[in-house]
Amino acid sequence: MKRTLVAFLLTVAAVSAVVLVRGSGGPLASGVPAYRVRGPFRARVKIVVFSDFQCPGCAKAEPVLKALLDRHPGEARVAFRHYPLRMHRWSVLAARAAEAAGFQGKFWPYHDLLFQRQKEWEVQPDPTEMFLRYAAELGLDGDRFRRDFQDPRWTALLTADMETARKANVSSTPTIFIGDNRVVGGTQLEADGERLFREAAR
Repeated sequence: MKRTLVAFLLTVAAVSAVVLVRGSGGPLASGVPAYRVRGPFRARVKIVVFSDFQCPGCAKAEPVLKALLDRHPGEARVAFRHYPLRMHRWSVLAARAAEAAGFQGKFWPYHDLLFQRQKEWEVQPDPTEMFLRYAAELGLDGDRFRRDFQDPRWTALLTADMETARKANVSSTPTIFIGDNRVVGGTQLEADGERLFREAAR
């Protein structure tokens, strides 16, 4: 009974603390925390990214996606969803760190650091202290970051993303939905992204 009550209170706390984004990219973006979404609410193009911070292909796709968005300023709304692959030892830990940064309004800067320094933290025997240093570098409250990083409620957020991925038949990273169309990997994004973006903007 006590465990059930604790689980219920944690769930309520997570829902209370996170503003959920609805109606901002269709079912794939439903339930994404607001701090993991950027771009105008009424943007014509909705993009949902399923990604893994330890995935080399995801790191390579980031500048490709950024270039696409830079060519269309203010035209897209992007939602990020976690899809940590089992083969990547620290991907879940990195996702939790990004979530902790998100609670302090710094998800996207932390997201960028994780990808930019992927080769640095992925080889650590335990990257936790490095993740804490990244938080300090971004000016985050270290004590709060550490508490949020260790909070088990992230399990529910990651599970929700994985379930959405399953329903969308996502099986690899990065998988990026531009409107109703998907691309897999940076190479396909570079080849087809502009065309799909323009189609979604019609």
